[in-house]
Amino acid sequence: CSEYFEPSMANMVGYRDDLDLVKASENARLQCPHCSHLVSPDLKRELNIKGVWLKEGQTIDKRGVISGEGRNSRIASFWLEGPAA
Repeated sequence: CSEYFEPSMANMVGYRDDLDLVKASENARLQCPHCSHLVSPDLKRELNIKGVWLKEGQTIDKRGVISGEGRNSRIASFWLEGPAA
């Protein structure tokens, strides 16, 4: 669907019921919160490269247009949850 989203553990599916950790890691997929498409691990690098850092208070649409007034700060701090790491 080409919508931007922040990868989060809430969007990870396909592994929670598997007791075998190797199989769980092989079955884990990231699910788009907009269209429910399953993203395979081989796309992770490509999607991370296309990622956009936003300031707190900003949003981005599927065309890449950033809206909202970002938080004003002299400190740059970045954070992502595990699926993007």
